[in-house]
Order: sequence, then C-alpha cells, then structure tokens
Amino acid sequence: MKNISRQKKLAHMFHHTLSELYFIEKSYNDLIKKLNDYPHKQLRKYYSSYLAARPDSISAIEVIFLSLNKKVKTHKTEKAKHLIKNTRKLMSDAPKTMYAQFMFTHAIHKVKHYQIAIYKVLITWTDMLGYTDAKSILLMLLNSKTAAVNALDKHIYTLLSAHSGRL
Repeated sequence: MKNISRQKKLAHMFHHTLSELYFIEKSYNDLIKKLNDYPHKQLRKYYSSYLAARPDSISAIEVIFLSLNKKVKTHKTEKAKHLIKNTRKLMSDAPKTMYAQFMFTHAIHKVKHYQIAIYKVLITWTDMLGYTDAKSILLMLLNSKTAAVNALDKHIYTLLSAHSGRL
C-alpha cells in the first residue's frame, strides 16, 4: 500500500514540475524571440542561429502531458517567476550598452541552467515511474539544452575577450 501512495506522490510531483518547466519554456521562448531586435550584431547573429537550431520544447512537453493523459498546464513557482522577471528587466536595459547586453546574456544563461536542473530531475523520476516515452523526449531536450549552454559559454567568452576593454 505504501508503494502505491509513494508512486502517486511522485507522479504528482512529476506533473507539477513538468508544469513549472512548461511555464519556463513558454516564458523563455517569448523572451528569446525578441532578440532579433538586439543592436549588437554579433549577439543578434548568435541568437538568430540559436533560435533556428533548437527543438520546439513547448510542443515536446505538450506531447509528454498528452502521453500521460494529463491536462497541459503551467505552474509558476517563485524561483521561476523571479528568473523570468529578472531576465525581462535586463532585456529592457540590454540595448543601451554592451555591458547591459552581457548582463542579459548572463540572465539567459541562468534560466538555461535552471531548465537543465529540472530536466535532470524529471528524467530521474521517469525511471521510477516507468514513463519511458517521456524519458526519451526529456533526454532529447536535455541534450539540446546542454549543447546550447556549452555554445553560449563559448560565445560569451569570445565576445567578452574581444570587448573586455569596452564594457
């Protein structure tokens, strides 16, 4: 009897966390689409290629919800709301100076790391819950996010090195 109760609790936590991830992905997508207006040519070019290369996380998460016969919904945690709000503020400041643009890019980086942490937790739970289809989708998205963070790290380092005296 305890195992059934634990499984139900874990399944509830999984769906709750997936709903948080869905909120973050939707908010992040809204932010990232606005980057085509960036005045800094190299950052705009980087984000444009980034947008073209990344998978549709929102649709993939919706598929997971549907595969589990759950309603697609968003859940806004305080941490997620704070990350998105901070990133939006930095985005509004970003066109003003090169330094502000780097600060915004840093905020985007924080969101990506938060997403990666959530993906890893959800993948661990899929094993415990037997959600094999969800696991394969989450792994694909995690690999994409990890590659994006690595590319962003490299890009930021290159730009910072080139502009270190002009921030």
